[in-house]
Amino acid sequence: AAYKESTAQVLAECEIVERTVDVVVEVSFSYIAMNDVMRIVKDMQPRVVDQVFDNLCTMTLSIREGDSEQLIGRLEKVEGAIVEIKE
Repeated sequence: AAYKESTAQVLAECEIVERTVDVVVEVSFSYIAMNDVMRIVKDMQPRVVDQVFDNLCTMTLSIREGDSEQLIGRLEKVEGAIVEIKE
């Protein structure tokens, strides 16, 4: 009975951590396409892992797997953007 009570107490105090399967996407684009890319990022809210804004801009984004196809599809429609899925 003591084990049952202590187990119940431990379970009651456990914090549930939700883990998601994420896809990391790298998008390269010209400075001219910045507004289009940023609009998609603002809409879909992937986590920005890294970004470099130079002559060629590159953003590395992480998004849950279920939303990745939509993100990739939208980014691929941006003129001149190159989208690559990272391992």
